[in-house]
This record gives sequence, C-alpha cells and structure tokens, in this order.
Amino acid sequence: MLEEPKLSTKKIITCLQDSYNLLVSHITFHSLGNDPNSWVYEVDTSNKKYFLKVKKEKIYAPSLEVPRFLKDQGIGEVLAPVKNKEQKLWVCVEEFYLILYLFVEGATGREIGMTQGQWVRFGSVLRKVHSSKLPPELLQKIRKENFIPRCA
Repeated sequence: MLEEPKLSTKKIITCLQDSYNLLVSHITFHSLGNDPNSWVYEVDTSNKKYFLKVKKEKIYAPSLEVPRFLKDQGIGEVLAPVKNKEQKLWVCVEEFYLILYLFVEGATGREIGMTQGQWVRFGSVLRKVHSSKLPPELLQKIRKENFIPRCA
C-alpha cells in the first residue's frame, strides 16, 4: 500500500491556495498507482473538485506541455494540467512537484467497457490529436526515440 509523501497536507493546501487561488475545503489522499515517487490526492473546493499529482522526481516538461497545448487547441477531451497564477503547469514545494488537474468522475472504459458510439468518438478524438501540429519550440523539447534492434 502506497503511503503519503513526506510533505504535510497543510503545506499542500497552502501551496494550492497561494499558487492557484484555490480555497481548499478538503483534501483526500488516495493510495493509488505503481510509481513509488508519485502520489495522488482528491482536492475539494466549494465549487470544483481537482485531482492533484505529487511527484518527487523532476518533471519532464513536454509530458505536461503537450496535453495543455492540445487542450488549448480545442481538443476538450484531453486531460491537461491546470495553469497556476503564473501560467505554469506545476509548482515546486520542498523537493516535490505538484500538478493539478480537474477531477473527472467516473469509471474507466477498461472497467465498464465502451459502446460502439464511444469507440467512434474515441477514434475521432485520436484523429484530432494525431493531426495536430505542435509548435517547433515544443517539438524541440520532446525526446526522440533512437530504437535500433540489436539483431538488425
């Protein structure tokens, strides 16, 4: 079972208030995931729920910037981090990085399956994502795979 990070809930709440102007009413730790260097919380405010990811390892910026770009291009189905007051996609607290998302209520397609209509919509969203053109400054940041099979 995953245990909470060595970062106090009070510091997390203060950071969310200072960096995102959120008035947090409640925060709940969830023992989810397989990464021993990341943790998740459900954050409640008076009018919205958020999903907070806390990471101990350094952020690979394109992993947050690409989804944010796609969302900003009108692909509303993409889950992207919420920008803070400084228009950044994460905040540092001590040795931790906090990444905030809007909370999506529901079950996964893997858990409950998908209807034919949902598969069609999923395909449509993938088409939008794959036909999007990333700006050159973002493309330059993305790691390139140099996979060469040993037997080749």
